[in-house]
Amino acid sequence: MFAAMFHSESSFNEAKTGQLELADSTPDAVEALLQYIYTGDVNWAPTSGNPLPSLQETVLKLADKYALLDLKAHLESKLAERIDELNFFHLVYHADNHHCNGLKKECAHFFAGNRATIVQQEEWGKLRSERSELAAVLFEAAALQGEGK
Repeated sequence: MFAAMFHSESSFNEAKTGQLELADSTPDAVEALLQYIYTGDVNWAPTSGNPLPSLQETVLKLADKYALLDLKAHLESKLAERIDELNFFHLVYHADNHHCNGLKKECAHFFAGNRATIVQQEEWGKLRSERSELAAVLFEAAALQGEGK
């Protein structure tokens, strides 16, 4: 993606200016993104006091935007490790917004095992009315898991 953005015959603004503006990010996230691009690894120690999950979510958003698929898969896995009843809705929305099929699958798995308590939460009504397709995906996963598939 980056090569296409800076190619001299590209219609991207970056090709004309030689600069990439990451206005929708944080310095820590840009540092982590560049570290990954140059080394293939990331030191997840935030330097500005941002909490780690927030940093990972911001970098995941960038990885999705710039098609860094290995980094995206790595971050989906990291975020999936911390799904619980307190952050379930936040993570399932994040997964849905940023095309994170792996994270969405793990959220669906978590939903299947905890649907009785999740559907009692006020946020469930909001999800059901605003993202009915996402709610259907979650219920389908719960039904399939109940059938042992």
